[in-house]
Amino acid sequence: MLRLFFDISEKKLTTLKNLKEQFEERFHHKWTSLSVQYHFKAIASKIFSIPFNEVTFHLSHEVRKEQEITFHSYLERLEKEEPLQHVVGETEFMGWPMLCSSAALIPRPETEELVELIVSVVGKKKQNLEILDLCTGTGCIAIAIQKLIPHSKVSALDNFDETIDLAKENCRLNEVEIEIQKIDVLSQSEMLALDSKKYDVWVSNPPYIPNVDKLKMEKNVLDFEPEVALFVPDNVPLLFYTAIAKKASVQLHDNGWLFFEIHENFGKEMIALLEENNFENICLVDDMQGKNRMIYGQKLNK
Repeated sequence: MLRLFFDISEKKLTTLKNLKEQFEERFHHKWTSLSVQYHFKAIASKIFSIPFNEVTFHLSHEVRKEQEITFHSYLERLEKEEPLQHVVGETEFMGWPMLCSSAALIPRPETEELVELIVSVVGKKKQNLEILDLCTGTGCIAIAIQKLIPHSKVSALDNFDETIDLAKENCRLNEVEIEIQKIDVLSQSEMLALDSKKYDVWVSNPPYIPNVDKLKMEKNVLDFEPEVALFVPDNVPLLFYTAIAKKASVQLHDNGWLFFEIHENFGKEMIALLEENNFENICLVDDMQGKNRMIYGQKLNK
């Protein structure tokens, strides 16, 4: 009896270091060492409410049973290639927190470049800019612009209730006031709701990947991110751009600006599309990988 009591009393508690070792053993074959450490710190930060950059200073932290259960449930989801941002429920965009779910695309670094481009081109043009973000998704573009150009009035739209709910949550999280409307940009009748206002800037990161490209996509994208936010028919790859550019040519003030994130293979076609819709001063901009990723133009002053 005494021996049994001794064994129980000497049982070691699980620490964060133990979980780190388990994590490394489970994923070292799957990712680079750097990626393994990043994923572990992101999960530990979420579960234990430790700042991401301080996780390694808390490896002696004792783990409660419910925390260990949560940790292993996260590992199971990662094994199934669910994106880390969905597992922890959030990411950062230009330094601001953004909640993530399957309702919208996970914000990408390329889209941060789009926001930086917008700020550099129009950020100091004038006060009280009226800016519209079409196909807003998480709301990351609209929120970042409102933060970086505080004298602007940013609004946004999307076509799905679940997506709009997510964008509104992100607005509350980041303490910005942005009106978000439910409008399908491909519906001429729904887009009539915009007719009562003129804008200085329109921006959009719409669906632009041809269906044929699904064969090249990773499982974590195909299985967990919304197809409606990614893909377009192979025969009309500029479907959304055409509808938006046509409407922008009417709704923008003279000398107003239209910005897009685009597919790397359609730069020339996008230049032609903007020219057809009375835009000038058109610039095709590469992303950090050297790929055509952004384009903008200015509405002709008639």
